[in-house]
Amino acid sequence: MIRQTIHNLGFTLMEVLVALVILSIAFTTIFRSISSNAKNILYLQNKTAANWVAMNVIAEAQLKIINLTESKSQTSHKEIMFDKNWYWNAVVQATPNPYMSRIDVGVRQTENSEAIIHLTGYLRNET
Repeated sequence: MIRQTIHNLGFTLMEVLVALVILSIAFTTIFRSISSNAKNILYLQNKTAANWVAMNVIAEAQLKIINLTESKSQTSHKEIMFDKNWYWNAVVQATPNPYMSRIDVGVRQTENSEAIIHLTGYLRNET
C-alpha cells in the first residue's frame, strides 16, 4: 500500500481572517493619523496667514500707508492672502505715553466669525 501525504501549502481560513483584521486595524490607524495631520496643517496655514495679515496692518499703520487714528473707534477692511479673503479690524487706543498709541488688530476668515488671531502693536503719535 502506498501512503499519500497531503502537504498544506496554503493558509487556513482562520489565519487569513486574522491577518485581514490586523491589516484593517493598521490601515484605519494610518488613515486617522494622516487625516489628523492634514487638519493640523490647514489650521497652521490659516493661523500663519492671519498672523501675516495682522503684521501687515500694523506695519502699514506705522508707515502711515493706512490712516488709523484714535478718533475712529474701529476700522475694518478686507485683505487677500493665500488666495483667501481675510477680514481685519483695528482699534487704536491712547496709552499713558503721549507719544505712543496702541493698536489692536483682529483677523477673521469671514465677516461674522471669531478672530483667529489678535495682535497688538504701537504707533508713534505726531505731536
